[in-house]
Amino acid sequence: MIIREDLEKWNSVNDARKLVETYFNDKNTYPDKPFYSRKRGIYKDIPEEYHSLVVLAEHIKDAYKLRLLPSNNQGADGEIRLTNQDLLSIQITNSHENKKSHLKRKTIDKKGVYCDNKAVAIEKIIKERLRRIWTAIEKKNFKDHSGTDILLIQEESIAWSSELKVRLKNKLKTKILKNSPSQFKAIYINFYETPFRLY
Repeated sequence: MIIREDLEKWNSVNDARKLVETYFNDKNTYPDKPFYSRKRGIYKDIPEEYHSLVVLAEHIKDAYKLRLLPSNNQGADGEIRLTNQDLLSIQITNSHENKKSHLKRKTIDKKGVYCDNKAVAIEKIIKERLRRIWTAIEKKNFKDHSGTDILLIQEESIAWSSELKVRLKNKLKTKILKNSPSQFKAIYINFYETPFRLY
């Protein structure tokens, strides 16, 4: 059984990926229901923070190990160590956390299933996802994160078509250029397994 302390130890990027795969593939030990309802503990720590950190580390050249910081840490959520011993501190957040998603998870927790098959126009999807990603950036910029290098935003979706992703990225770039710079040295958005650097 994976425990929080396992995620706070320095692990190579490959070993960290194996921990994530164990979590997602072993449904007997880690069943779907607490994962979807984001129960406190590793059911929240791995999919929302550790997995995001692993994806980013796999994308950054010369990253060779990573760890989450203790949950009571006041600053960054995780760190990535480079082969030259430089340390990147990472603030991790989710763009999808809102009242509606909270209610969805409550429904899953209570009924064991959630289904919403409404067809939505692509422009409406882009507008909503642009809004929630920008809101996540603004919330983190509002607080003092001095000494934190990277803001990492996890954007969850099982419906990221190539067209949708490209159009959203272009709109995000335009919005970033029109607004004042962030306190972070870089902002990345994880589209599940694909990191995208805003700047």
